[in-house]
Amino acid sequence: EPGGAPDPPSASVPARAENRESPSTSGVAAYETYAVAAGDNLWAIAARHLETAMARKPTRAEITNYWRSVVASNQSNLRSGDPNLIFPGELLSIPPVR
Repeated sequence: EPGGAPDPPSASVPARAENRESPSTSGVAAYETYAVAAGDNLWAIAARHLETAMARKPTRAEITNYWRSVVASNQSNLRSGDPNLIFPGELLSIPPVR
């Protein structure tokens, strides 16, 4: 919702999801857009998203691999340029879990 406050940090689902693939690419998993909430960090976002997608608690190695893809998808778009410094309201591209 435009102008709305981001979900609280305890929310386990992205604040907003949208399909970034063209309509002609059926069967291809889409990226989601996530609005950073206060207290978020890329590791926690990756872990929550992965746990939801896998319907189980991911291992540290699985989170590490997915976290790397989240960082790579957002590195050039981060306001700070630093994946360890993200800001509430900043929009992230969350890659599909493969």
